[in-house]
Amino acid sequence: MDDDNRITTPRPDPTLLTTAQLLREIDGLRSVVRGWVDNLQVLLETQLIGSVKTISTRLDGNDTALVAALQAQKEAAAKQTENFTAILDESKRGTTKQIDALNEKIDDIKDRMTRFEGIAGGRQGFRTEGHETQRNTLAGVAIVVAIIMGFLGFLFGHQK
Repeated sequence: MDDDNRITTPRPDPTLLTTAQLLREIDGLRSVVRGWVDNLQVLLETQLIGSVKTISTRLDGNDTALVAALQAQKEAAAKQTENFTAILDESKRGTTKQIDALNEKIDDIKDRMTRFEGIAGGRQGFRTEGHETQRNTLAGVAIVVAIIMGFLGFLFGHQK
């Protein structure tokens, strides 16, 4: 090719100027995007810190509620134990009164048996038929006494 048909590159070369300008714009965009990323990171950290504080507050509230519930349960258990102890004491007093009454009845039956034996001994020579009736009565009284003694043995054997 001859000198007239040759393609010449203008000075300054526009491709170099365009590339330089493009690189400057890319750097500018990088700076803008970096600012957005930084702002987004700050926003996320702020929200995260707020969420952690909210969760912490809720957990503290749950701890407080749990401690209060446990304290209330402890107080209720103490009151229930106190009431049970009072009921048990009353039951013991009632059982003691019943045992005392049974002891009085046993003593009364013993006295009657002693009198019947005395009467039976005194009448033995006078009536044989009456003696048989007295023997049956004494046998009945002995059975009643045995039943009462068995009941008392059961009562005292099972009390702690």
